[in-house]
Amino acid sequence: MKRLCRVVVICLFSLLASSQVFAKGSVLNASEVNRLLVGNIVTITMAKVDKKTGRKKSFRAAILHDGLVHTSQKTGATRHYSWAIRDDGSFCFKNTMRRKRGASCGFFYRGEPGVYKLYRVKGAESKDGRVIAVRRAKLQLTVTDVTKGGKL
Repeated sequence: MKRLCRVVVICLFSLLASSQVFAKGSVLNASEVNRLLVGNIVTITMAKVDKKTGRKKSFRAAILHDGLVHTSQKTGATRHYSWAIRDDGSFCFKNTMRRKRGASCGFFYRGEPGVYKLYRVKGAESKDGRVIAVRRAKLQLTVTDVTKGGKL
């Protein structure tokens, strides 16, 4: 009996540890993501460190109304992505040059003022139309310096 209780406690602890609970209103819903991004220029910093430079890539991006993202990197290179916002508030983007790779999707988390982090998740729990908890969240990118309208 004692062994069974120990196993149950360990299972519950691992379940709780694999779930992240966010503060109320901190995960953006679809309309909030739309207001934040669409028609604006933002700075995006990727979470993954570039193997060549040893630093995280950072670039400016214009999120256009037509479902495209145009980026401008410090090297002068430009890239084009497509994007979509799902009803559940998740934001999906895909490099238009890589046809075989699928889209990356995740939820935006509002942290400190002016900083929005996109997490890819393995599952999400909603309450009253808002995401309140996610499982196995992995940081994809961070959005800062949101500028209304304009061009790159």
